[in-house]
Amino acid sequence: MLPPSARIVVKGGGDLWEYTASKGGDGGAFVCLVAKGGDGGACKVMAHPTQNINHSAFRLMFEREKLSGNNFNDWFRQLKLVLRVEKKMYVIEQPIPPAPAADSAANVLAKWNAVYDAHNEVACLMLGSMTPELHKQFKNYSPYEMLQELKSMFEKQPGVERFDLIQTFHACKQEEGKPVAQYVLKMKGYIEQLEHLSYVLPQNLSVGLILNGLTSDFAGFCKKLQYA
Repeated sequence: MLPPSARIVVKGGGDLWEYTASKGGDGGAFVCLVAKGGDGGACKVMAHPTQNINHSAFRLMFEREKLSGNNFNDWFRQLKLVLRVEKKMYVIEQPIPPAPAADSAANVLAKWNAVYDAHNEVACLMLGSMTPELHKQFKNYSPYEMLQELKSMFEKQPGVERFDLIQTFHACKQEEGKPVAQYVLKMKGYIEQLEHLSYVLPQNLSVGLILNGLTSDFAGFCKKLQYA
């Protein structure tokens, strides 16, 4: 039986199914679509937020899993997502510029202070998402220095990362009681990460693996897709 917040809509003789589920305590909703074109083309699973981006939600997802070493590549991807949303990617791409002279113009000092504050905020974000051991090791590093050192210590080569991602993608299942939107977004993330590593899964296989990972609550939903 589907959760109370779910709904499936069939349009155009079985061409489109729609599932809607609430995500998070703020009532933000995600819409997941499973579609099949009228020409018999491959199914496609999509998910997108129906509300504006919530920066704190991205930070929450990032801080949920601490950097321990072996998970560096995943941690780094999440960090870049947070910084891209907050328009602070420059903080990890270049060192903080030298401080201007004390007698510099007020606007120059204000601009540098804003940059310093951004670097300090990102440093705290990064340190707060590490294990205590790594936190202690990097507590006096700038974000740029921190990232360069972490890359040299933990960054996986593309071949190793691709192998690990394929295993994770195949093993991923929707957790009982968890929103289907959360599961679909996670699976989409794995697919996109693999594409960035030049490993493109056939669309039918991607959709099949995503549907196969749904809980038994969606058995009837998946059966409808097979006969569409």
